[in-house]
Amino acid sequence: MNNRQNSCTRCQIVRNYIDQITDDQIRIMCFLWSKGYSDDTVRRQLKLSWERLRELKAQVATDLLAAGIELRG
Repeated sequence: MNNRQNSCTRCQIVRNYIDQITDDQIRIMCFLWSKGYSDDTVRRQLKLSWERLRELKAQVATDLLAAGIELRG
């Protein structure tokens, strides 16, 4: 049996994560990324420094791992 997460499981984990986000800035970041915007565009839209964008991006990654997302590869 394959132990990897399938796309349905991954999508459900991400949906649950997005539903529990309380920080509007992170919610908007996730929305923009889901629409295919680049980091540079997200940074400019939210008027963030590169350092702050990296901090928030690391927080999202950590939160998704804590929510149960498994790394691909």
